[in-house]
Amino acid sequence: MIFLIALMRVILVIQEDGNFLLVSLEYSPDKALCDRVAELVGQLVPGRSGDDSWMVVVIQAGEVVDSYSGGNLQEFA
Repeated sequence: MIFLIALMRVILVIQEDGNFLLVSLEYSPDKALCDRVAELVGQLVPGRSGDDSWMVVVIQAGEVVDSYSGGNLQEFA
């Protein structure tokens, strides 16, 4: 997995006064890898009440082709 991540360009952006993490992945043909990255981000980034705390976007040729988000604690209330 580490080798595959090294083939992708990853950009991390912290927004909303540190309350939101945006992870941008240059396109990877391996959907399972993108799913795993989103799962790891969801486990590592604390949730917050009323809004998502993270988003992972997958970009190909400058266009968003897939996205994942989570961390909204009210979704599970």
